[in-house]
Amino acid sequence: MRPALLLSVLTISLLIFSIQKGNAQSHCQSYWTRAYKCSQGCGSCDGGGGARNIPPPPISNPVRDYGNQLNEVIARILSVAPDFRVSGLNFDSLADLSVSADRTFVSAAYRLDSLVQSNLRVRNALSDINATIRALGLREKELESALATSNSNEVRAAKEKLKTVQGWETAWDARTRIMNSMTGEFRRRSDVAAENIVRWITVASPPEARTLPANLLAGRKKAAFEPKPVMPAPAAVVPSKPIIPAQAIRMPAFRGNPPGNLNNKIAAIEQLIPALAKARANAGDLGREKARKGLALENLRIRVDALESAGRSKSALLTALERQIEKADDAWSTAAMDGHRQGRNLLNAAIETYVLETFLNDVVKPKVTEFIRDNGYTRLLENSAIGEMYRSGQFLFNSTKQRYQSLERMIDVAKQAKDVVDDFKSYATAAAAASASPNNVAAANLIREQEGLLDRQTWSLMEAAVGKTGPLAQVARKILTR
Repeated sequence: MRPALLLSVLTISLLIFSIQKGNAQSHCQSYWTRAYKCSQGCGSCDGGGGARNIPPPPISNPVRDYGNQLNEVIARILSVAPDFRVSGLNFDSLADLSVSADRTFVSAAYRLDSLVQSNLRVRNALSDINATIRALGLREKELESALATSNSNEVRAAKEKLKTVQGWETAWDARTRIMNSMTGEFRRRSDVAAENIVRWITVASPPEARTLPANLLAGRKKAAFEPKPVMPAPAAVVPSKPIIPAQAIRMPAFRGNPPGNLNNKIAAIEQLIPALAKARANAGDLGREKARKGLALENLRIRVDALESAGRSKSALLTALERQIEKADDAWSTAAMDGHRQGRNLLNAAIETYVLETFLNDVVKPKVTEFIRDNGYTRLLENSAIGEMYRSGQFLFNSTKQRYQSLERMIDVAKQAKDVVDDFKSYATAAAAASASPNNVAAANLIREQEGLLDRQTWSLMEAAVGKTGPLAQVARKILTR
């Protein structure tokens, strides 16, 4: 009786041990070190006598770390200057990285200086246009005072129509400016949200078990963005005295390499990014101002030509008004198309911001906080503290910790984070199909509604975004008031 009882106890103990071992192995990852797998209860443990190997401290790799930093800086430059180009980069060694940082700085500085010089040329052209407008405006008043303007019903109707069409163009331009500003803000917020997702998970993960790829941020798919098409150059204007001497406007020379070590070089590159963003924004504003002034000058020429050649002829005045209405129609059509384009950009950026910020606030922060609490870390964490630790290569847990609680859930969050940062649309659609979470469903409905509505008039779409019904309206109000 006693031997049978002992045999039964031994059999049950072996069964429990095998189940625990199987469960422990289920969460192990292929890229973990053998010593770390041993400390987590999966894989083989060499050394005899049942002793466990303590995982070695994480190996410092300055080449990889500086390479990741340089990649992130280049990605930020491209987000504000999509036409930025740099060649000959090599990340194989610290010396190669130093040369690559120099080339990146020189290329970014040259692009900045080129934009500044281009803006100066546009300002000079605006000075010429304004001077010509002033001169022709005086001429128009002289002619109008000498000629009796017809008060016929046809002329009054034509003037009213011209005023109406010009008002449409002005209204569209104002809407486009607002949408352009909002698009820039949403693109910035989505970049910040993606960076914080990666930082929270990286800093809280075990040092021995990297959970996210190093180049995730540099290669992620962002919201679609349609740049403004290049318009034909306006007709030449009568030259006048420029504000800036012609010899002062020339293409810039290449700047020298930034001094100091790699940290100094990367910091010097980062200082160029706000200036690049401002120069790009100034270029857009100056281009629109030049187009408006050019149209005003063309209309003024038409009026002056008609007044000079027609005398008191009613038909000539009507012909001039019709020509102005035709030009105003073209300008209104162009402004409306530009507004539609910017409306699509705004909607795409708003959806990306909603998906990334919702995932950061509703998934990453609560799950990471739960994981670190389970493992004994009780300090309050904020984005600023996490960002400082991430930039300095620090982790919340040291490499001597033998066992982590809730590690499987942390790995699951990291997998989701990789998916949402890499491609936010695919993640939102897949998450809604696999989960009944209200946020996942809202994001997927938003993407579906966007795909259906983008084929309609874009401005009506943007008005619907802050209307009364539909997931698009609900999400837009959340984004605009967050």
